Amino acid sequence: MTGQAVTPPPHPDPSSLVIPTLSLPFTPHPHPASHEICEKTLQWVHESGLIHTDEQNRYLIESRIGLSFPNVVPHGDIDTVLLGSCINVWAALVDDQIMEKHGHPGGELARAMGSLVELESISRTTDSDAPTPGLPGPLAELSQRLHRIAAPEQVLRAQWHLLQYFMGLSTEAAHTHTTTTPTLADYKRIRQLTTCMPLFFTLSEVCRGLHIPTRTLMRPEAQKLTASASDLIGASNDIIGLRRDLRRGDTWTHVRLFVQQHECTYQEAIDLLAAEFLSRVSEFATLTDALQAADPQYGPLYIDIVQDVIAGYMHWAQHSPRYTLDGWHH
Repeated sequence: MTGQAVTPPPHPDPSSLVIPTLSLPFTPHPHPASHEICEKTLQWVHESGLIHTDEQNRYLIESRIGLSFPNVVPHGDIDTVLLGSCINVWAALVDDQIMEKHGHPGGELARAMGSLVELESISRTTDSDAPTPGLPGPLAELSQRLHRIAAPEQVLRAQWHLLQYFMGLSTEAAHTHTTTTPTLADYKRIRQLTTCMPLFFTLSEVCRGLHIPTRTLMRPEAQKLTASASDLIGASNDIIGLRRDLRRGDTWTHVRLFVQQHECTYQEAIDLLAAEFLSRVSEFATLTDALQAADPQYGPLYIDIVQDVIAGYMHWAQHSPRYTLDGWHH
């Protein structure tokens, strides 16, 4: 992973930027019990001791993050969807409470990396010992619950995707901590990892009571479709959240990298990224056709999962204050 120290271009007034409305050619299908699942998710977060201040509680509620996972799973047993929702919020809190706290110049980066190593180990446990405080204890509980309801191959995939998420967070934090900027190609790969979409796909599969064979998921067509879906979510998040990112002083974003590469204004970079998003939507449609042709039995099942996840997540993100809230700190 390469990068270079650069002087960031001057930030524009965030309120002066025109943020385009993005859309997909398929619609979201939220779970009919999404609000009930959201309430139970927030209850679990509090009971697990993951909220320590009134400010954290305000952010948790106002960001509506408890609706993000039930927004991507149209059907499934409520308790199973609730488990997926709790895992999703827990993963977001790793970013909020560890990486946002330590992954910046002057932060304790080694401490953050050590926390991720500990969490990765816990994610593989089936031990029923007394939970440890903070993020590790709830993860041990979630891991045990997932082991009880998911197939072994699905558990392994969830563990692997969580590790990929940690790798993305670590690389992102390393660049921020050292005030270096990744290449655009490196950034796109980092963004694929930090979107956490493959974990969403696996958890959605579990919630639907499906078992997509590993041979299907390892097909080049399925791998490319997974990466394309992650690219779509990464690009949409970068566009939707740009004003927030600028206000809180993020040192590098997708739009900023476009500004540097194309020597253009921030507004021009936004428009370029939006055009790239539309191109990726067309590419995604081509990849779905390819997977259906390569695996007519299981390909359509995986395509349904992926489409529901990215449509539901993008709809949630566009309406969630998580990408507009300012002034919140770990």
